[in-house]
Amino acid sequence: MAEMENGAAAGSNLLKSKKVLVCGLQRSGMDAAAFLLKNGARVTVSDIKKPEELGEQTAKLGALGFDIRYELGFHSEETFASQDLIVLSPAVPCDSPFVLHALSKGVRVVSEVEFASWYSRAPYAAITGTNGKTTTTTLVYEILKNSNIFEKVYVGGNIGVAFAGFSASMTPRDAAVLEISSFQMEFAEKFAPRAAALLNITEDHLNRHHDMRTYTRMKMRVFQNQKSSDVAVLNADDAAVMAERDKITSKCFTFTVTGDASRDVYVEGGYLIIKTAGGAAEKIIKTSGIGIIGRHNLSNAAAAAALCHYGFGVAPEMIAETLKSFRGVHHRLEFVEEIGGVKFYNDSKATNEDSTKVALASFSGPVALIAGGSEKGSDYSGLSADVLRSSVRKVFVIGQVREKIKDALGRSGFADVEVCDTLEDCVARAFAVSAPGWTVLLSPACASLDMFKNYEHRGDAFIEAVRKLKTAGAAK
Repeated sequence: MAEMENGAAAGSNLLKSKKVLVCGLQRSGMDAAAFLLKNGARVTVSDIKKPEELGEQTAKLGALGFDIRYELGFHSEETFASQDLIVLSPAVPCDSPFVLHALSKGVRVVSEVEFASWYSRAPYAAITGTNGKTTTTTLVYEILKNSNIFEKVYVGGNIGVAFAGFSASMTPRDAAVLEISSFQMEFAEKFAPRAAALLNITEDHLNRHHDMRTYTRMKMRVFQNQKSSDVAVLNADDAAVMAERDKITSKCFTFTVTGDASRDVYVEGGYLIIKTAGGAAEKIIKTSGIGIIGRHNLSNAAAAAALCHYGFGVAPEMIAETLKSFRGVHHRLEFVEEIGGVKFYNDSKATNEDSTKVALASFSGPVALIAGGSEKGSDYSGLSADVLRSSVRKVFVIGQVREKIKDALGRSGFADVEVCDTLEDCVARAFAVSAPGWTVLLSPACASLDMFKNYEHRGDAFIEAVRKLKTAGAAK
């Protein structure tokens, strides 16, 4: 099916009557299946979830009015091996025995973002890294949208709408900004962003990738198909990132939050500075004027500035306007409420220990931390060390790994840990032990899939619990 990659119109015609399996019926699988159905493919959807768990998804696909075959509650080798193409959702690992069986039979397997990229006629940016992806992706989107360079700017990938949901709708006068996870790169063959950024590399997803070498290799795939005229943006403050620099063949630009003027974007005299095409150092904005706070967000702002300026030609003054007005993203160190002098922050997006470390460093007053969730293969020694160095006074743990986190904290010498059954219990207990001036922080350091659909669902549940607590207090 290599001929399918020659553009949206030709590719869509060549889908007709092809047997295509979409594996995984969440957001990206839904968008991929809808696109395939609309373009004449013979689609099978396979998902290990039971039919009753996928009623909403199957109803939406059914409303499109096309014939579709479902294989729900199980996978079968026969189905996987009999396809012309398999499109994998990010949740499906590359070493699934069914995927491996299909590959052994010569079936082509691609990720959803790879498949979607075949039909894009517009340039796109890709942002990856262990942490900061969502904030940086959203910031790049806002800068490009406000620049008026493109007719329309799309945002998606690992956030919002899957790439397959809009890739074929874009014109050459549009652009897209994609958050890219390591999962999405496992079967990326020709995915080639005009500009790509690697923000950082720290331990994460080892339950999926098994070792840091593989995890890093997946991150680096965002650069593998770039042309020499394309742009790569790297974090000079991250040694693991810079160790990969020599593997990049596109034009490489680096950023730092230090005063290292050898970098392309850096901080000096209280200003974020960028080197223009002529080599001049131009002030973008005072660091105190950037709308998102914290050293980590200064790094995200520097990355966004580099990607937009070098990748898409956005002027420094246009970048500055968005940096002033941007206030961050939902579920990332998001202030929720203040009740009786206690402030509540939703950091549900912190799905690994390094993200929680960043969150803890943002508070100087006493913190009641809510952590825990589903297993990702960590021993939580890093989280324990960060808690000990922080102003955390008490930890409430929840979810599949709650005892594991409690034990790790205990080994480190932090004993004030309470196990809870529900997130609502955590919120109530955390508020009960807090005093005016305290912060109750949800920063789980874990994935959410043991108790919630995703981190957004978890964050929304936290917000709801906090607001119930406020309403109950007002009623007394």
